[in-house]
Amino acid sequence: MMDAKRTFTKLEQIYARRRKIEAARQAMLDKQFSDREQKINALETRRDLSEKDHETDIEGLLRSATTARHYHTLLSALAAKKVQHHGDMAVLRHATLREREAQDKTREEVATQRHETRNAARRAEKMKVLLEAELIADEALREVGEEEEAAEAQVCAQVSHAR
Repeated sequence: MMDAKRTFTKLEQIYARRRKIEAARQAMLDKQFSDREQKINALETRRDLSEKDHETDIEGLLRSATTARHYHTLLSALAAKKVQHHGDMAVLRHATLREREAQDKTREEVATQRHETRNAARRAEKMKVLLEAELIADEALREVGEEEEAAEAQVCAQVSHAR
């Protein structure tokens, strides 16, 4: 009976440690998730600012091209700006895509870990129930044994008293 109680206590301690570890792991994953969200937001903000700067630069070039002589310079500058802008936007889009993929992977890992944790909790709960049932059965057997001994002693006393 004492072994069962010790085993039960150890299982409870193990289960408590697992809960603490899982809470720490979950906090770490949440922090990584929020960091990635911040990176994505920063990249999107940079992309938006880059688009606004690009529009402003084109307007400035158009204003400065007042004569036909500047027309060729304007076209060259616009083409260069457009190529640079598209290159910058492609880099930003690619970085944003990588961050989103990493975030999706993290979400999948979190879901897998939650599933594994739930399964471990269910197994621990089943073990706890089995140990409790074993403790109850041991207690019932002990009580039945005591009752049988008491009944046997009573029968012996009655037999010896009847003689």
